[in-house]
Amino acid sequence: VEAFDRFADRRIVLLGEASHGTSEFYRARAWITRRLIEKHGFTIVAAEADWPDAAAIDRYVRHRPPSPRADMPFQRFPTWMWRNAEFAAFVEWLRAHNEQIETPASQAGFYGLDIYNMKGSIAAVLEYLDRIDPEAASIARERYGCLTPWQHEPATYGRAALTRG
Repeated sequence: VEAFDRFADRRIVLLGEASHGTSEFYRARAWITRRLIEKHGFTIVAAEADWPDAAAIDRYVRHRPPSPRADMPFQRFPTWMWRNAEFAAFVEWLRAHNEQIETPASQAGFYGLDIYNMKGSIAAVLEYLDRIDPEAASIARERYGCLTPWQHEPATYGRAALTRG
């Protein structure tokens, strides 16, 4: 237990696993994350996950209403990746933890770092900017325009970038 407490004074702690879908790794990572949140005040869980899917989880664990166009998160992934008992248990723990915290800014959030879902990620950014800064939304739409052909299949963009220089 104390072995992980030596990271308490760090701003960022990176946790991974040797293989995706291994129950033991997922349980260990959840336990370490819970300890960092409960005992050391960590408030951000940033995961190797799509931003829009993670945002749906974040809204849930912070007791916020779902996005109007929210689908069930992580449906594109195999059940062993995100839709498993270990992750569900961690999400429920995080929701219960946040319920005890009165100040929303002090609650622990769940964020995705990946953009495999390019179309959904772009839509989330534009939806936010439309509400907050319509001028910036217009600029973002123009700049995202170059990605339009690849929004449904981002891997095609990667191949095009590699082969067309």
